[in-house]
Amino acid sequence: MTQIGLQLHTLRDIEEPLPAILHRVAEHGFEGVEFAHRIHDADTGAVAAALAETGLEPISAHVSMSELEGEIAPLLEQYDALGCSHLVIPHISAMHFLTGKRIDTLARRLRELADRLDDHGFELVIHNSQGMHRPVFGRYGTDQLVEADAVPTGGWVYLAQGLNHVFPGSWYDRTGFFHLATALESAPIGFEIDVRHAVCSGQKPDRLFEEVGDRLFAVHVSDGARTRRLPPAYRPVPLGDGVVDVEESIRQAIYHEADWLIGEVDDHPNQQQVFQPMIDAIEPTYEAAYQD
Repeated sequence: MTQIGLQLHTLRDIEEPLPAILHRVAEHGFEGVEFAHRIHDADTGAVAAALAETGLEPISAHVSMSELEGEIAPLLEQYDALGCSHLVIPHISAMHFLTGKRIDTLARRLRELADRLDDHGFELVIHNSQGMHRPVFGRYGTDQLVEADAVPTGGWVYLAQGLNHVFPGSWYDRTGFFHLATALESAPIGFEIDVRHAVCSGQKPDRLFEEVGDRLFAVHVSDGARTRRLPPAYRPVPLGDGVVDVEESIRQAIYHEADWLIGEVDDHPNQQQVFQPMIDAIEPTYEAAYQD
């Protein structure tokens, strides 16, 4: 069964020790937690004890690509002590997704990382970002123009963003995400799909779930509201306050057998009060999906 967890980045500004926060997360009915940057400043032994006391699963941890390509021994030692075996790259720059050549180069790097982590008993997971969901340049020699730096990289990123805005949903099978998912088809790499990033880029989450198939490790249940029409911009908001169909995203995640539903609000106005509204937004649909 799909389980319900919480991304601890949501609670990053709460001035309590991480073990105390873990107890609060468990008390509100979450089954697991996903670590972010704060874990590196915490007492690993105390966090491991809190996980054992609460029964919370250490779902995964967000770790940057640069960290994973650097000296990883201390990092892996800490996560091994916590029983956390899935390491998620939370963001990959949009510049890697402008052309097929760049995506193929990125895919080779990710494969090497995955093999390196696999040797130590860890699994690599890729988190989507809005830059992945824009069109890949390639028709009519546009990829050559990108590689020739005919226009500053930022200009191509904005152009791809504009195409998504003018033709919403028209590029679902020609985006960087789909190219990357295909390039990594046989690699030991999972995917973590953030529905806010998908929807705010004109994509339907269920199409992404379907594309990655049994590589769907987790789904970030998140929401966003538009702040600007041109160029399009969104801000994170509490679940149900934005453009994401949260209930349908949960149903589709369960239908596609995601291991985890992970609640996240990237910028909650009151982090002390995030627990119950989030579980209330997820549990009814979750329970109804399994009853059906």
